[in-house]
Amino acid sequence: MAYSVHPIGAVLTRALEMLKSERWFPEGEKQIQILEQIKQILAKDYDDLQMETMTSYSHDEINGFLARHGFDIRLDAFPNGEFGVASVLKIIMTWIESQRTSINAKNDQIYQGVKMIENIRLLNSPYCEGYIVEIQSKEGFNIYLVDVPSYPRDEQELFSWASKMAKSKSDNVSSELKSVSFPEVEMDCRPDISWLLGMSAGEYFISQALMQTKFKLDITGAKAEAAAAIALRKGISFGELNLVFNKPFMVWIEKPGISMPVFVSWCDYDSWK
Repeated sequence: MAYSVHPIGAVLTRALEMLKSERWFPEGEKQIQILEQIKQILAKDYDDLQMETMTSYSHDEINGFLARHGFDIRLDAFPNGEFGVASVLKIIMTWIESQRTSINAKNDQIYQGVKMIENIRLLNSPYCEGYIVEIQSKEGFNIYLVDVPSYPRDEQELFSWASKMAKSKSDNVSSELKSVSFPEVEMDCRPDISWLLGMSAGEYFISQALMQTKFKLDITGAKAEAAAAIALRKGISFGELNLVFNKPFMVWIEKPGISMPVFVSWCDYDSWK
């Protein structure tokens, strides 16, 4: 499971600009929730993240844009008057220093992993039972690893957990972090954002909604990618601590100056290398 609100925010914002409309009219809890989250994204955040967004009345142009950026999701052909919007987010993080290790996991398997001693920090939050580990990268992004007691129901719940921890994290801890070890991870996901269907602005409503996310965590660093694409149709809508992550864990990425996490991921055994 991997997810990002920012590409969804970018396509919804660009669509409003195309429609010369001021707001979306949501249907249902998830649509209300995503609009509230998007309100927290500043216009400059999309520029700071160097996101690319495009609009076209040709589904082939939208799909070509997605393909050039390495994404497989494809919008269906547009009826007359329908148009599409797509946006991509790519984050590259390079560790300043790391080394190889092995992870003896709770499922009795051994996985390839990474051990870090430098550029790490121990944090906590009232929203988690254990510790949060912060790792700094050369590019200015910080990544956070945390063990959570239960599985998230869906991507929006995963993002909600990360947002709460991001806002409440503190370095007021009694232990000193000596090292952190975690498994190498690689995943390619298709989050279901069909709950966006039917949300309307003016005379248009969302008729297609697709998303793809990719996440890689290894000895060199982390790479997070996310793309969202929508189609709009005219009509009426309906002490010293050596911490080891040896069971499924959550990750989120922040950039200083941007208020919300820019990427979240649930790293289960099936994505470990």
